[in-house]
Amino acid sequence: MRGGVDVRWTSGRLKPWLSSAQYWSLAAGGVFAVAALAVSELVVAATFGDGVGPRSLGGSLLPLPLTATVGSFLLGWSLWALLVERPGGAGATRGALVGTVTAVLAHPLMWVLSAFPLAVVESLLVAGKATSSGAIWYLVLLPLSVVGTLLGSLTLSFWSLLFFGWATVPVGTLVGVGLGVLRGRSLTPATEDD
Repeated sequence: MRGGVDVRWTSGRLKPWLSSAQYWSLAAGGVFAVAALAVSELVVAATFGDGVGPRSLGGSLLPLPLTATVGSFLLGWSLWALLVERPGGAGATRGALVGTVTAVLAHPLMWVLSAFPLAVVESLLVAGKATSSGAIWYLVLLPLSVVGTLLGSLTLSFWSLLFFGWATVPVGTLVGVGLGVLRGRSLTPATEDD
C-alpha cells in the first residue's frame, strides 16, 4: 500500500492495481448496496411489523433484502462506471441520475434474482416427477419457467415501485448526489492558500 492505493510491481515500477475510476465505481456500488440493504430492511419491517433483522425476514421474504443489495451493487457499480467515470461526468447531476436509475432498476432485478433460482429448481423437480428420464419435460418446462419468472418479476416490480418506490428512489437519488459531489471534489485540484 502506498498512499492508500494498492500497488503492484510491474515492469520494474509500481502501478496501481485498479485505476481511480475503477475504485470509485466499486465504492459507489458498495454505497448503493448498503443503502439498499438499509431501506429494504426498513420496508420489510414496516410492512410486516416484526422489527428489523433476520427474525423479521422469515419464509419467502428472506431473499428480498439480500437480492436488493446484490442488484443495487451491480447496477450502481456498472452505471457509475458508464455515466460518471468519463470526462465531464462527475458531479451532482450525473450522480443523481445514476442513483435514480439504480433505485428504479433495482426493483425488477431484485425480483428476478429472488425468483429465478426457485423457478429453475421447481422445473427440475417437476421434470423429474413427470417422467422417469425427465429430459424431455425439462426442455419444455425450463423456458416456460424462465419466461414466467421474467413476466412475474416485471409485474411485481411495478407494484413494489408503486408502493415502496417513494422510499427507495429518493434514497438512491440522494446517495447518488452525495457520491457525485464527492467524486467531483476529488477530481478538482486542491489549491493552497498562502
